[in-house]
Amino acid sequence: MEIEFEDRFIGVPMEVHIDDFLTDLTNANRPTNTIRAYRGDLTGFAEYVDGDLAAMDVPPVRAFLSGITEQPPATRKRKRAALSAFCRWAVRHDRLAANPMDKVDTITVPKRLPRPAAATDIARVLDSIRGARRKTAGIR
Repeated sequence: MEIEFEDRFIGVPMEVHIDDFLTDLTNANRPTNTIRAYRGDLTGFAEYVDGDLAAMDVPPVRAFLSGITEQPPATRKRKRAALSAFCRWAVRHDRLAANPMDKVDTITVPKRLPRPAAATDIARVLDSIRGARRKTAGIR
């Protein structure tokens, strides 16, 4: 007898699913910084939706992402990526019937130009180049 998605995981706290997901990431040798960031992001989401995997649907995800609009775009994009990775994992492991993130738009991060080097740093580099040329040429 096949167990339905909903029946098998009813009453299982979202923290258990998150721990299983993070364990799989660790076993797959994902970077520790990624795992640490995903843990914080997913724990925050679990607290927002009251810790139930059944609440993992499009409206709560959109509401959660709308509630963090004051954070920088790169942070919001990372939080969305954490939710997306978790949902893909949950679907693959039959914990969710469908991935709600397929219906949530991505977050774009504005491109920024690189900051120029400070004038003092540039002058110091040029002076060291001039000094090296003088030594090579035998000039003191």
